[in-house]
This record gives sequence, structure tokens and C-alpha cells, in this order.
Amino acid sequence: MSLPSLATAQDFETRYGASVDDAARLQALLDDASALARQVAGSDYVGAGGSLEAVPQTIVAVVCQSVRRAYDNAEGMIGENIGDYSYRLADARAEGVYLTETEERRIKNAAGKVSPTAFSVSTYGPVGYLGTTEDTDWS
Repeated sequence: MSLPSLATAQDFETRYGASVDDAARLQALLDDASALARQVAGSDYVGAGGSLEAVPQTIVAVVCQSVRRAYDNAEGMIGENIGDYSYRLADARAEGVYLTETEERRIKNAAGKVSPTAFSVSTYGPVGYLGTTEDTDWS
């Protein structure tokens, strides 16, 4: 059974203010991006009847962002040269649908799968406070 996309063509068109020339291609990209988002979120957002349950708006937005990259760059270009002007993307992920690290974090946040990744601990006190000789280097 094929799962419904987490974002619709209407969601995409509303966000980017353009009509879509190739509806079948757009739908395939929405399906691909939805599969990636489901993998990160750990949920398919489909109810018992096979229809979508409440998909967080953040996930809908991320799916649309991912699709836009692939839709706007159908040829998978990573650079261009015009005369003396040259431009090249930092990595070669230009082909197809993918999620950036930031987008994956947004999906995890929206899905409630957030865990702390780093924290810092500060100690305050006079030199020797820690009871070791190494802390004298910080004075």
C-alpha cells in the first residue's frame, strides 16, 4: 500500500507561488520527500483508515523545501560558468530529494524526538578550587 504524501501539490504551490508544469513529477518528488521525512520522524502519520492524521506544519514545510530544491534543479546542476563568472555548490547533493541536517532537526523537533546533544558546565571559584594543580593555568 502506498502512503499518502505528507504535503500536497497545493501546499507546494501556495508556498512558492507558482503553478506546476509537471504534476506527475511533482507528486513523485512529494512522495520521495515524504518517505525521507517519515524515516526521520519515526511515524507514518496515517490513521487506521489509510488517511493522513495531523501532520505537523513544520514537517509539511520541510517536505516542500526539499521538493523545491529538486523541482527547481531538475538537471542536477552544481555549478555554472558565464564568461569570467563561475559558481559552484559546496557539495554534489544537487540531484534528487534530500534533507539537510537542519531539516532533519526540524522534523525531529516536530515529531517530539528531540534529545539533548550538548551542554556545558562552568565552574567558578578561586585558583585551587578544584583541588588540582592544573587549574592554576586558568588564572
